[in-house]
Amino acid sequence: MTDKFHLALSISNIKNLIPITLDIDKSQYNSWAHLFKQHCKAYDVIDHIITPDADSSSSTTSSTNETTSKTALWYSLDVLVLQWIYTIISNGLMNQIIEGESTAANARITKHLSR
Repeated sequence: MTDKFHLALSISNIKNLIPITLDIDKSQYNSWAHLFKQHCKAYDVIDHIITPDADSSSSTTSSTNETTSKTALWYSLDVLVLQWIYTIISNGLMNQIIEGESTAANARITKHLSR
């Protein structure tokens, strides 16, 4: 079994890639959302903020170990994307949206990203 390194794990500071800090008092949401979505697409984690269509998912059969490995990686990547979000928003906004056991997709700040 070979573990593959996911490209998103190579990002050490998302602020270097997305220079906009989203703030509730400023009107830069569209720019912030566009940059964030583009980076999520580039690093193959867009499915953590925009749920893929059920029709586009494949129904292939895989072994239990492979499924467990993919699930563990998916959860690790989801936490990473959520950390990215928290890093590039203001503290005031983060305090308003932070929730226990949140996922990147259900973070309130990303609810409009699928537009």
